[in-house]
Amino acid sequence: MMNKELDNKISQVLSGWGTPSIKSKNTIWLEVAGEINTGTKPLHTYSRWRWVAAACIFAIAASFGAYNVAQVEVISNHQAVNLNLPDGSIVNLNVESKASYNKIGWLFNRSVSLTGEGFFTVKKGEKFSVITKNGNVDVLGTSFNVLARDKKFRVECFTGRVNITTSSSSTVITKGEVVTQSLSKKLIKEIITQPDVQPNWLTGDYSYKNKDLSTVLNDISDHFGIDISTSNKINKLSFTGAWNKTMTLDEVLKIVCLPFNLEASTGDSKTYKLSQKSN
Repeated sequence: MMNKELDNKISQVLSGWGTPSIKSKNTIWLEVAGEINTGTKPLHTYSRWRWVAAACIFAIAASFGAYNVAQVEVISNHQAVNLNLPDGSIVNLNVESKASYNKIGWLFNRSVSLTGEGFFTVKKGEKFSVITKNGNVDVLGTSFNVLARDKKFRVECFTGRVNITTSSSSTVITKGEVVTQSLSKKLIKEIITQPDVQPNWLTGDYSYKNKDLSTVLNDISDHFGIDISTSNKINKLSFTGAWNKTMTLDEVLKIVCLPFNLEASTGDSKTYKLSQKSN
């Protein structure tokens, strides 16, 4: 009689429970016996892990969403703008530039991503990093200018010490020194004989005395966010003169071209070419 009642109990349990065909008779019997003793269906281990995995995925997704919401980005188009950072540091962005940081990430790492050109005045504290596609700049508290536009990479230190790291090399500069990355990715260090307190583009006043025309054209390119091409012979011409940010691009190009009988031609609003005027 006992066996018959037990068989009936087993039949009742199995009637609402699909059993995998790969399980042996002994396995099924042990699971059923366990259920009869507890009065509930056993919770499979894989089910528990499925819920744990789902909870983890949800937590990661929520964190990722919060991180994205905390992203701060500033873009300058045709005029310079400022970005005030949580620690009181300031980024002055030149035209056609972009800087961004994350409010959550900032709690653990003072880091700003830069495309274009920016002048950084950094409050003293933990390491401060500027991340660009050309290389990274690390400081503790100083003022410096970073140009990372297309293939150009240039860092000038105005106060303190600056560490520059690229994929191929690393160097440290101090006040009055500037580092430029060559086409071969080599970092070239130079000393400025009369260092300024901030870059020319920030003051808006550009003055030159016997400077290679290539230097002048680079400043014009960076200020107006354009590309200027010319011959090596013209690049080596020595220029003395001045211009400022209140002038238009056409006015500045005339100042540069007039002493050398040059003319500027363009195919679009972003690309210019300087060449000798034909007689």
